[in-house]
Amino acid sequence: MIPTAGASPNAEVIREKITKIVEESAKKYADDPEELDIPTFPEADPRVFYGLAGQYVELVSPHTEADPMALLSHFLAFSGNIIGRGARVRADGATHCPNLFVVNVGRSSRARKGTARERVSEFFLLVDSSWYHQRVLSGLSSGEGLIEAVKDTDEEDENPVDKRLLILEGEFGGVLRILRREGNILSKTLRDAWDGKRLMTLTRKDNRLVATNAHISIIGHITQAELLRYLDAIEIFSGFANRFLWVAVQRAKVLPIGSDPPALEIRNLAQQVKKALTTASRFGEIRFSAPAAELWSYLYHKWSKEERVGLLATILQRVEAQVLRLSLLYALLDEKPRIEPDHIQAAEAFWRYCEDSAVYIFGGRYGDSDAEKLIKALKKAGPDGLTQTEIYRNVFGGNVKAGRIKAALYELQAARKIKVVKEKKLGRRTITRYYYAC
Repeated sequence: MIPTAGASPNAEVIREKITKIVEESAKKYADDPEELDIPTFPEADPRVFYGLAGQYVELVSPHTEADPMALLSHFLAFSGNIIGRGARVRADGATHCPNLFVVNVGRSSRARKGTARERVSEFFLLVDSSWYHQRVLSGLSSGEGLIEAVKDTDEEDENPVDKRLLILEGEFGGVLRILRREGNILSKTLRDAWDGKRLMTLTRKDNRLVATNAHISIIGHITQAELLRYLDAIEIFSGFANRFLWVAVQRAKVLPIGSDPPALEIRNLAQQVKKALTTASRFGEIRFSAPAAELWSYLYHKWSKEERVGLLATILQRVEAQVLRLSLLYALLDEKPRIEPDHIQAAEAFWRYCEDSAVYIFGGRYGDSDAEKLIKALKKAGPDGLTQTEIYRNVFGGNVKAGRIKAALYELQAARKIKVVKEKKLGRRTITRYYYAC
């Protein structure tokens, strides 16, 4: 069901429990993908469907095969870009605006990612057609091209550039492949754009591009197999990946003949959203209410105590910043000049879905080829385990430095994926043996 605040659910959404191995093409990423532990598909907390965003999902969901979370993530990203930098929240010296980087990850075209994009696009054409036609683009190919779209104009120019830009990338795998090209500045430009920093090229001397106060949002679509194949470890650990909200999506239901929600209800909701976004764009800096500040403090301390290692730890590293932006966005859609506990709860629920999505998408990966090779070997060894000598000589053939192997062993031990047993032999000699623990 698709529950929303103050409304009774009126549509059943079929959510399959995925337990099979990812599609056949994912085998190109690993020799034996069937050995991976594939988590179940994430379930959304009803609190994520809060306010106007939840009302939209409830209204449209019965008429489309698109995943409710795909609809919601598109709706939030669209809304945050329209608002622009006229509303913001500060935390620990950093300013956060409501621009989001979101990637919908599905098994294939059957996940109906494009359907969600089309549904939300139709709605926002009613909300702000001028913004949609002028500030929604696709074809992200270079850092220079991105800066060009939001570059500063001459002071004499009477028509300043709209610094809002929403990038829709239906083939996000192409963007990831571009990042691998030597000399391409797209990764750094996107990281700076998410941070709200000034964007500029360093290589041009006579015609240097500069963009200040750019407000850039991104919605990408990619299959799980493509993502695992093309998301380079460098981009994972550089901070590129953790600026994105990774949202696992799938086909919600089978509708041989689609339908449309009631036109009058859609138009009325579009007017409500337009009013909320227009009002929010003039709020300036907003703060927490006293109850919200107390809840935020509790969650902040909880996040600080969470222990993760390896790839997942890196991808989920920006939990505080991501939840803060989402809380801001839910508050702005509510036309509230303060962030309230309901907004934080909705934002935290959205984040937990992204967190579960990351586990589902990346859960069998460590971001370290040495660690993955070790896991595979220890699984194969079974109850006999492997000694250090066997790992160095047989698994890695003596071609990998001891420091790298020790780092991989430490990572897996910290993640509780392996257990270590010290075996005393005759005399004073001690043998360390490693076993797969899951």
